[in-house]
Amino acid sequence: MTEESEQPTQNRLAEQRSAHLAAHSTDLVNWRPWDSRAFKRAAKLGRPIFLSIGHQACHMCRAMQVDSFNDSSFAGFVNRQFVCVKVDRDLRPDIDSFYQTYAGASTGIGGWPLNVFLLPDALPFLSWAYLPRIASESSGPSAIDAAASAMESWILRREDAEAAGADALALMQNIYSVDASELTVRDAEEAADRIRGMLDLSFGGLGEGPKYPQPTVVDFLLASHQSTKKSWQLEAASRWVQSILDGGLFDREAGGIFRYTEDREWRKPSSEKALGDQGAFLSTLATLHKIDSDDSYRLAAQAIFEFLGRDLSHPEGGYCSAAGNVITSYNAIASRGLVEAGVAFGDDAMVKSGLDTLEWILSTCLKGNELVRQPDDRSVASLRFLEDYAATTAACLSAFEHTRQEPLYAAARRLQAKTVRLFAGDSGFVAVSGNHLLPMAPMETADTSYPAAPSLLAENAIRLSKLSADTPEEPLVSQALAQFARTILYAPHLAGHALRVLRMRSDS
Repeated sequence: MTEESEQPTQNRLAEQRSAHLAAHSTDLVNWRPWDSRAFKRAAKLGRPIFLSIGHQACHMCRAMQVDSFNDSSFAGFVNRQFVCVKVDRDLRPDIDSFYQTYAGASTGIGGWPLNVFLLPDALPFLSWAYLPRIASESSGPSAIDAAASAMESWILRREDAEAAGADALALMQNIYSVDASELTVRDAEEAADRIRGMLDLSFGGLGEGPKYPQPTVVDFLLASHQSTKKSWQLEAASRWVQSILDGGLFDREAGGIFRYTEDREWRKPSSEKALGDQGAFLSTLATLHKIDSDDSYRLAAQAIFEFLGRDLSHPEGGYCSAAGNVITSYNAIASRGLVEAGVAFGDDAMVKSGLDTLEWILSTCLKGNELVRQPDDRSVASLRFLEDYAATTAACLSAFEHTRQEPLYAAARRLQAKTVRLFAGDSGFVAVSGNHLLPMAPMETADTSYPAAPSLLAENAIRLSKLSADTPEEPLVSQALAQFARTILYAPHLAGHALRVLRMRSDS
């Protein structure tokens, strides 16, 4: 029986530490991890690659696993025609960033699961998000129809597929090209006005569709209010947070915030709660409390703290992500949030938890002068990620500002210097260092619910410069913020932290 025709009881994901990959180890699809062997096999057999990116807490990822990845017709087809590769976005944010950016720019559709058909050299030529087992007007083509379309392009229109791959590379090179013009506080003020036009005046937050917590945008509005004293900025930020706490996004029974609500009114939450979202929201609650001492902020922070300790704490230290991994950057964001909220609300236990989490990172995830993505995970052992370094540096600075312990300041300085050495590129800061196997190293250009790594890197530079005259902030800050220039102009709600840092620089 050939590999292409057999249905193995376990595929090549069985030994992966990632909870998401391990969960797909018994799929009928003969998955391989993202590694050089997968690409060598694709080149040797002359096959395209079927890449699926997801994470363990993703509801639609699980739906596609049940409906398609364990459907014998679909699995049999892709096993015969493609080299099938599964990626956990928690472990490989660089892969997710590259292909999500491509999908969003080329089709306007992204999210998880993201299903991309690649040439053997990893250049994409077709992409979809969730693919149903049966085609529908609302969900698009069926999984097997999408795969058949990709294979038809590969066999009958090879030149077109290769041209699409070349176009994708040119598209990504253009997206990652950085505007050399200097961003100023005027750009931040104009961005704030554009965000004002997006506000949902009826229900709080942004827009009339699904709602996201977006602490980075709330933080920018609060920072802008501190500088300009414009009342609408504080009112919008307070209304936004209160909508989160009063609606379905905040779990009143178990604590924590969900990733989003499906509706405009904040009533129908998603099922997952991300560790990074909890940490970022704790920092937002701490900031808002300094302006408005409403006790609901303290109670919410306490509930999130209890949720983290009860549901996400790992027995060996640190916190698990919603997907079950123990990721350095997410733990650093949580550490910072716990320390900042604990200080703001006078909660010593919260502060201690944040400091303990940081100590775990520095003792377990920091190997010499190198930060690993996840301890004892061979699949990412040779790679370094900008978000791990930037988030850990920020956590060290927040901890130092509270404790004044010199080793924390020294760690922040060492990590910042290492970050610049590892990730500074010709036109900006790349997301990954090492043999990533992507067509090019991605560059983050947007903040999400928590800060993107380059905007954190810029913030860290400003904070360090205030602590010591021998750590000047420029030109690092300008270079890092330049990556967000287009986002600030065209989608300022996706550059909340970069805008906050831009405001911070002008106020310093």
